[in-house]
Amino acid sequence: MVRNLDLRSSFRCAIAPEDGAAMLKINGKLYPCHVVNTSREGFGVVVPSQIADRLKKRSKLELIFRNENWEVSKSWDFHENDGKTSLGLVRIRELSKPKVATSWGFSVMPNFSSNTDPSFLMALLVAFVVTCLCLPGIGDNIGTAPKVRKGVNTMMKHVKETFH
Repeated sequence: MVRNLDLRSSFRCAIAPEDGAAMLKINGKLYPCHVVNTSREGFGVVVPSQIADRLKKRSKLELIFRNENWEVSKSWDFHENDGKTSLGLVRIRELSKPKVATSWGFSVMPNFSSNTDPSFLMALLVAFVVTCLCLPGIGDNIGTAPKVRKGVNTMMKHVKETFH
């Protein structure tokens, strides 16, 4: 018999065992758990049975998984023979805080990606050249060390005058 797609509940997406690590917060205490599947409505989670026994009907539950924080409620549980319990958790609301820049200074800072951004390599090259020019052996031999020292001292003097 073919099941009509309109009659199905939401699809479950399996989570690979190495990616399923999560934390379950029960009444403010964190416990490790393992997410085995997700859907648009909730999560399938495996916890040790002694942790599952602490769940009560009115327990406040939060699931911290993949940098997301969800308020959830228990919809079903199944005690297995190996000392673990499978839980069905239903999403109530998302508790994750949106990431908002707190000041304009953080928004103008460059976001370097060492794999794809050529400006990262240019910044590294400039830092290397400036470091070489400042070194006592190299900088003194080519005559740049005193000039670099004088420039740094001048900048520090202006910074001190600004804040005093």
